[in-house]
Amino acid sequence: MLSLVPKPKSDIPELASKISARVAKKSGPPVVVRGVGDFVALHNTDVFKGLNVGFIPTMGSLHSGHMKLIAAARPNHDVLVLSIFVNPAQFAPEEDYDQYPRNLEGDLKKLEMESAGVDVVFAPEPADMYPKNPRAIVPSVTVEPNFVNGLSEAACRPTFFRGVATVVMKLFNIIRPKRAYFGQKDAMQVSVIISMVKDLNVPVELEIVPTAREADGLASSSRNVYLTPAMREKAPILYKSLCAAYDMIKSAKEPVKAAEVEEVVKKTLLTETMVLGIEYISVASVETAQEVDTIQFGPDAEPVLVAIAVKYGGPDLRLIDNIWKILGPYLARMLWPLLLTGGGLVGLNYHAAKELEDKQGSNSSSRVSTFVPTFALGLITGVWMGVTFGPWFSRTWSTVDSWLRWLRLAPPLPPSRSNEPPRGEGPYPYGQAYPSQPVPPAYGQQGPPPPYGQPPSHPYAVDPHYHQPQMSGSQAAPRYA
Repeated sequence: MLSLVPKPKSDIPELASKISARVAKKSGPPVVVRGVGDFVALHNTDVFKGLNVGFIPTMGSLHSGHMKLIAAARPNHDVLVLSIFVNPAQFAPEEDYDQYPRNLEGDLKKLEMESAGVDVVFAPEPADMYPKNPRAIVPSVTVEPNFVNGLSEAACRPTFFRGVATVVMKLFNIIRPKRAYFGQKDAMQVSVIISMVKDLNVPVELEIVPTAREADGLASSSRNVYLTPAMREKAPILYKSLCAAYDMIKSAKEPVKAAEVEEVVKKTLLTETMVLGIEYISVASVETAQEVDTIQFGPDAEPVLVAIAVKYGGPDLRLIDNIWKILGPYLARMLWPLLLTGGGLVGLNYHAAKELEDKQGSNSSSRVSTFVPTFALGLITGVWMGVTFGPWFSRTWSTVDSWLRWLRLAPPLPPSRSNEPPRGEGPYPYGQAYPSQPVPPAYGQQGPPPPYGQPPSHPYAVDPHYHQPQMSGSQAAPRYA
């Protein structure tokens, strides 16, 4: 019989004992597993037996977005595993694989501070994951997501999705989690992984966590360490362009052409000189990432994703961002006019029926004959009012709702109850409006964000895990000196 599993590099009983102790204590530093053979051997012990295992794949250089994934996953699992592996298979030869930020020691220190966070860190070497070809430009066996040929990201990075799908499948096979967590920021990757899990019957659940953003709306990313202070100051233009698209879609009175959304995003991006080029602006289905021509409204409309990728501040620095699950406002417009009109007409119907009853005596047929035409009139009037006055009702309720949450008279809106971005993560984060519409600060926000590079003056001002790398002199722009 052939044994194709790599041999363990560590003492497996000792490793299993450490993991069991960490899981029991729910505190202290995570246990680090460095070899593929080690993790596979752990499955042959009782360390994971009967336990619910959660998994977060990362490429290291951990930031607030990763901490948000940990916070989302921790309550749901007995054991939480986080991988740190810069995957060479998803980098083309001319891309920044060698320069990609790596700091395993710093990442482990961050995880130690999360006292009830990650239990196990899986940090293999490329030679362990791809023994035949550690640089893994083309691994010997790959997972090829065929549908990505039409995606904007695939046009810019032809081998990228193959590398992502391959490494995620390998990690699923090694870790064997019940559920894996991914960030919304990498929305097109998420679409590929969802399709892979469905089509290949991978026994794992997926949970997508909303994008973590810094105080001014910039999406948290490992590549943000490349930004000089001047570049960092202007970087929120990406999110502002997406907010412009969001506003356009939500205020439209009829289905919106994708080309019109793309034009709004493009015009906003090009107001900033740091944006040196636009690789793509994609308006696509949330589930498939396939681009759409029109954003439809109504009960059967499919939520859309607006994603962008730009060259920013230099020829080699590429930033991406997106907002997703955007629905047209048609149903929201209809709701309040229908409720108000219906309520008023029910009152009128009751009054008319009461008068008729007083004149003719109690007669159920007279009540029905009065109610039916009144109900029909109410329905027609409600639909007309919804189409005509819906935008005003929608804007009015949004303002009232925002003020209630700001005054803490209503709780924050959970992401699961809305197709719109959660508060503090979607358009207008932390009280900032785009382009100039005044709105009250979001729930929990106290005043403006601190100056760039300074700690927050209030615990709600920015994400508590946010930190700005200190760079000076020649280190400030290592790639564009």
